[in-house]
Amino acid sequence: MTGVQAETVPVTRAAMATHPDILDVWVVGGLSGLGSGQEAERLALGACNKAMGGGCSSGGYWEEGHAALVRSKDGGMTYATGATADDAIRAAHQKCDNSFGLSCQILGVFSATDKRHAPDLRSARKVFAAGAAADGLPDPMRLWIITGASSMEAAQTGAQAACQLANPGRTCTVHISGANGVIQTFVTESGRGAAVFETTRQRAAAAINHVCANQISAKCAMTTAYSAAQSKSWVHDYRTGKPTR
Repeated sequence: MTGVQAETVPVTRAAMATHPDILDVWVVGGLSGLGSGQEAERLALGACNKAMGGGCSSGGYWEEGHAALVRSKDGGMTYATGATADDAIRAAHQKCDNSFGLSCQILGVFSATDKRHAPDLRSARKVFAAGAAADGLPDPMRLWIITGASSMEAAQTGAQAACQLANPGRTCTVHISGANGVIQTFVTESGRGAAVFETTRQRAAAAINHVCANQISAKCAMTTAYSAAQSKSWVHDYRTGKPTR
């Protein structure tokens, strides 16, 4: 009976595909009939691989309604579906990390009837940033930062390597990382330095206000922000609030 219903009752399906270097998705929709979900997946994956030269993954397909795409701070993506666009957005917000008290950023909302969507590769390509500090210090005063890296691994290993070069005999740990955003540094009223990663400076400011008021109960002051978009190596000094180079 289910098979007969699937053939006789039109159900519109859409699918999306992702690439690890792109902060957006390929969508193919408006398909119906038996096997249309798998066909939408095949077409979306083919469009992604054609644009990127391979390396794409299927994000699955959905039936009817809408899908809302949400990003995490580190550049990861997930989506949720709903009967309406608002339902999908609410469901997506429930799935994402909002540990800083902020609603996560919605990248797009797609209807199952949408025929095609493809990213603008000039603006959607991910760039990564990471910061590392030396272990074994009671209160690290410097953060070695790499921005503009082509992968999270390159940003993190680059920051660790720069830190270890400046601190012979010590190991270094990545304290902060993310994609397509900023590392925003700040200091507490006691002089302790820290950093958050967020998609914009405005969101970073809100995140710091939330952390300082609700998690560490301290007054904080923002210092330098380091954009992931700029390809550079930095050493941030928490004592001055500025880079040393």
